[in-house]
Amino acid sequence: MPRASLPNGSKMWRMMVLAVGPIALTAICYAVAAPQSENSVQSLTSPVRDRTAKSDSATTDESVAALSRMVLSRMMVPERERLTRLLPSPTNFFEASEFLYAGDVSTRVLRQIHDDWVAPIRRSLEVDFFDHRPTGPVVVVVMSDDDRYREASLALEGAERQEYAGYYSRPARRVVVNLSTGSGTLTHELTHALAHADFPAMPEWFDEGLASLYEECEYSAEGNQLRGQDNWRLQVLAEALRKDRLPTLDEMLLSTFGRSSDPAVEYAQARYLCLYLQDQGLLAAYYRKCREIDPAGRATLAGLLGLSDVAAVDAAFRSWLMERIERLDAQTSRRIEAPEVLRQADTIHRRSVPR
Repeated sequence: MPRASLPNGSKMWRMMVLAVGPIALTAICYAVAAPQSENSVQSLTSPVRDRTAKSDSATTDESVAALSRMVLSRMMVPERERLTRLLPSPTNFFEASEFLYAGDVSTRVLRQIHDDWVAPIRRSLEVDFFDHRPTGPVVVVVMSDDDRYREASLALEGAERQEYAGYYSRPARRVVVNLSTGSGTLTHELTHALAHADFPAMPEWFDEGLASLYEECEYSAEGNQLRGQDNWRLQVLAEALRKDRLPTLDEMLLSTFGRSSDPAVEYAQARYLCLYLQDQGLLAAYYRKCREIDPAGRATLAGLLGLSDVAAVDAAFRSWLMERIERLDAQTSRRIEAPEVLRQADTIHRRSVPR
């Protein structure tokens, strides 16, 4: 992923950046805190500070955070200029932490998207998964309807994107969403952006499985974690099981993800493997162990579940999956349908997103 460079500034600015060095700049990225609103999920801790006598460490933290905001804001300048040139006018902007929002909606709506969606989602994902925030701006382009979304994707990519809801461009570190399709796409693509900053070597099946997990989710009872829920992909798996067309987990883990004749099955399998690990209380531990010691994830998968090998995991996963399908069928008079437009979207996504 190309790194954003600082724009030309004064000599004093250059000396300051050189002086703080890469170690301090890394610390800066940890120190950035997202703004909150009344509707945002509350932070895990809210220490009460004595405002009349700040400690030296508190003063230092505030200074580092202020420098971080200044660095990120300066890094956003060329991207704002580029978006102003390319996006259909009028385009409004809003900056918060490392996020640069742009779109054909008002600044108030962009702020609301950050406060009510993005900031709570990020804080919740950081509880379980992400320890490293992006070191440069993440651009979030929000377009209000289908026509404006297609016009923006054509301007930004040089070709009209076929995804009807949204996408994430890893090289550009840019999320583009069609706001009229709801918040599920934004959650999915935002998970990609944060995961790529925290775990660059994350395998594709896990990257897509984790992002797909949060297409349909809710906050935990404590309000500080996201919990994936059943969605239409369960019906895709039910069909694959009935037709004996569900690959083994080993096949999914070892093959190039999403390149089969039916990528929707692979997406569904990856999503529900993440949901299975969540159900066992092991998803966060699995993510962190993969990131630190086992990027491929095969040995860690069996070890965490206390099973002999991936084949044993596959058997346990299928048993859990069948019980989930039967339970859901018993609880509802209708199945969760798998819309053809969404099945096709998986094929389009694998074909069009640069890796």
